[in-house]
Amino acid sequence: MLLLVSGKLLSQNIFDYDHSIQYAEHLKNIKQYSLAAQEYERLHFLKPESDSLKLLLIKTYRQGSLFDDAIKNTELFYPDPVQMPAPFAEEYEKSLLLNKSFDKALTFSSQNKKIDTGQKFFFGLNSLMLNGKWKEAEKYSLKNDSSHVMIPPEYVLLLAQAKQSQHRSPGLAMCLSAIIPGAGKVYTKNWKDGFVSFVFIGANAYQAYRGFKKNGTESVYGWIFASVGTGFYLGNLYGSFKAAKRFNQKIKNSYIKKVEELFNNNN
Repeated sequence: MLLLVSGKLLSQNIFDYDHSIQYAEHLKNIKQYSLAAQEYERLHFLKPESDSLKLLLIKTYRQGSLFDDAIKNTELFYPDPVQMPAPFAEEYEKSLLLNKSFDKALTFSSQNKKIDTGQKFFFGLNSLMLNGKWKEAEKYSLKNDSSHVMIPPEYVLLLAQAKQSQHRSPGLAMCLSAIIPGAGKVYTKNWKDGFVSFVFIGANAYQAYRGFKKNGTESVYGWIFASVGTGFYLGNLYGSFKAAKRFNQKIKNSYIKKVEELFNNNN
């Protein structure tokens, strides 16, 4: 009986084309994109003429954030951007945008005639949003009447949230710290840094005051603490300015990340 079962198993080649396709699909379903790509690479080696395998390979690269591999292989399959078929052209455009190759994506979009107007509009919207250009993206989205494209509701919501997100003014942060040391950093939600700046600058100012009060302007002690305190005070102003910039960039990056996830998951 055991011999019969073993013989039956051996008669089924688990490495044949159908089983390998199933295995690659399974890997994709559990988001093991790198392993799935390796399986598709092996299958493509066995059937290099299969366009469906080429497309699955490129899509898997893109879904696994292996954008360089997706771009390189698409260019290898179709060196002429003008003649690149629509499914490959769309995957190529997605990979270029997600790879932040915006200029190259724009050039390709203008060259390729296989991508329809609606898809080109959608790619244009994503290009602006991936750049964090929310106002430009909103204006661009209003042009969709001419392209007859229904913008996904997730994009509409994300665009509205990004536009309404609270930013911090670097100039105001610096002014607040000029009045109360550390206040600009508190304004950018850097509570700990703001408190440390306030205490440290305040302590130096107090020590300088004590020195000058005791020995007047001839106080070496007073001038030392005044110099140190002034240096940290000026540094605090610049630090508050940079803290506001970092705060805004962090907010911007968080929304760009959401756009990337939406766009990459949009099959």
